[in-house]
Amino acid sequence: MKYTCEKEFTLSYTGLDNNAELNTLYAIELAQNLMTEYFGNFKSDNLRLKKQDNALWVLSKTKVKFFNKAVWLDQLHAKGYTIKNTALRTYIESVFYNQDNKLIFLALQENAVIDIETRKVRKISSISYPNDMEYEKSVKELTFEKLTDDFSENDFVYNQKIYYTDIDFSNHTNNAVYIRHILNTFPSDFFGKHTVEDFEIHYLHETLEGDLLSIYKKQTDNTFEFLIKSGDNEVVRAKLAFN
Repeated sequence: MKYTCEKEFTLSYTGLDNNAELNTLYAIELAQNLMTEYFGNFKSDNLRLKKQDNALWVLSKTKVKFFNKAVWLDQLHAKGYTIKNTALRTYIESVFYNQDNKLIFLALQENAVIDIETRKVRKISSISYPNDMEYEKSVKELTFEKLTDDFSENDFVYNQKIYYTDIDFSNHTNNAVYIRHILNTFPSDFFGKHTVEDFEIHYLHETLEGDLLSIYKKQTDNTFEFLIKSGDNEVVRAKLAFN
């Protein structure tokens, strides 16, 4: 069976950047929220998994490609669906169009299931999940890159402590928080002169309330790579490309 989640919404003021266009962080939050509702459609969301299976979905990778701009009060149509499963991972694609049927952005999200107690990865077959899942064809195929650049202290930008409002239902730092800290390495006028084309982020290690993050950034032409660490642990690697 094919499972999907479709939503219509209006691009509100809080989702805009200082150019009155769709904010990069908000776009990724929309994809994350759509995916959560998608899991809920077949009773495999984290609220149920926590009670039924002592497990949680965790987002391990996200890749977003932007095709057209969206502006204040645009009417957006969103659709989320599965394009592939493995024993330990599921791949969800979310696609967003405007009222003129222009493709605004496409997101690919890789997810895994972890045990609440051990925090170790579990097989998808060990949780409440449809065994009749049919895949949909990708709108435009995206592939995850290997993010392995070396960073030095010369690439250090700033430190950021994790607070209560950064923590989500999984009792760790919400994925969007890291994206906010990455985008905050740029001044606001930078985005008035540059347009985000691609963004990719890999979540490598959990952080908790009270942890201190160290954010690193380096540039090659129109591409920036990022590393976020907590102590000696690599927490996040990311890549942001502009046109």
